[in-house]
Amino acid sequence: MAFTDITSFKENGYVVADLYNRSSLDKAIDFCFFCLKKRGLEVASLEDYHNLPLNEELHTSIQVELTTKFWELGLQKAIIQDNIDVFRHLLGEDLYIQTQPHFRISRPGIDSDNIGYHRDTWYGASAYEVSVSIPLTPMREGSALQVIPGSHIASESEIPYERGSSEIEKGSEKHLVGFAYEPLFLDKELYTGLIEVCVEPSQVLMFSLSTVHGQVINASQKTRFSTDIRLVSASAPIDFGRVVRGKPYYEFFSSSPANEIGKKYESANRTR
Repeated sequence: MAFTDITSFKENGYVVADLYNRSSLDKAIDFCFFCLKKRGLEVASLEDYHNLPLNEELHTSIQVELTTKFWELGLQKAIIQDNIDVFRHLLGEDLYIQTQPHFRISRPGIDSDNIGYHRDTWYGASAYEVSVSIPLTPMREGSALQVIPGSHIASESEIPYERGSSEIEKGSEKHLVGFAYEPLFLDKELYTGLIEVCVEPSQVLMFSLSTVHGQVINASQKTRFSTDIRLVSASAPIDFGRVVRGKPYYEFFSSSPANEIGKKYESANRTR
C-alpha cells in the first residue's frame, strides 16, 4: 500500500508523495522527446530545452501540441492510475479526474512562462479539489513551485490579491495551455510566507486548490517540464456537470468495489 502523509496535507495544505510505478511517467517523458525530435529538435535532457533555437511562436506551438497530445493519449490519467493508491489514500476510492489537464514549460529567466503566485479558489475552484503536479524534470532550487503552508484554510480576506493585465485572449492558444486572460496575483506583502517545494520525477506534489502556490520566474539554469491534473472526491459538493471547451471538466475515474456493484445492479435493472 502506498503511503501519503495525510497529517502534513491537513496541516500545510500540500504534500509530496512518492510514486511506486514510473512506467507511464517514463512514457510521458519519452513522448516529449519524440515530439521535439519530430520537429528536428533534439536535446540530451528536457532541462536543456531553453538552449534550442526557438522563437515564441514555435515554443507556444510545442506547448500546445504536448498539451493536446497528452489529452488524447491520456498520459496524465495513466500516471494517476498506475499509482492510484497514492491518491485514494488522500481522497478516497471514488474519484473524478480532470479531462483536460495542463502541461507546463518554464524556461530559465522568462517570467511570461509562469502565472505567478495565486490561489485557484480566486478563479472559481473549490477547496475540495486537489491539484497533482507531476514533474517530468527535477523541480529543484530555483525551478520548483512555491507554496504558503497553512494558506489552504485561511479566509479569502486573509489572502488578498491584485488584478493584473494581460495580452492573452480568452480561447487563445496561451489560454488553452493554462495562462489567465484576467490574471490575479498574490499581494506582495505575503511573499515572505512562500517556501520552495523541491520534487523529483519519481514524486508528485499535491495541494488543495485553496493553497497559495505558483512561480513568478524560474531562477535556475534548467527548464522545468511538468504537468498537473486535478482530482476530487465523488462526494465533494461541487458541480460535476461543468463544461469547458465543449467537454465536461471532470469525468468519473475510480470507484470503490461497493459502488461498482451498485452501478452494475442499477444498470442491469434499467434494461429490464
